[in-house]
Amino acid sequence: MAVSFFVHATREADWDVGQFIPATVNPLPQNARMTAEKYQTAMLARLPPFEDSWSEELKLAWFTAFNKLTAPGK
Repeated sequence: MAVSFFVHATREADWDVGQFIPATVNPLPQNARMTAEKYQTAMLARLPPFEDSWSEELKLAWFTAFNKLTAPGK
């Protein structure tokens, strides 16, 4: 993950890193990578059930998180 960060940072800075560093690095094998749909499902499962008794601030935070996770293209 750190390697990927630096590779992308050098690309953003237009630095030539040579031909021996791949453009992208993912340390997980293909079958272990989490699909976007599985990630979305896992994150939605971590949200606590909505409670009407919450403060308005907490309700807003819950809906903001829910909307980010369920927005098309995420």
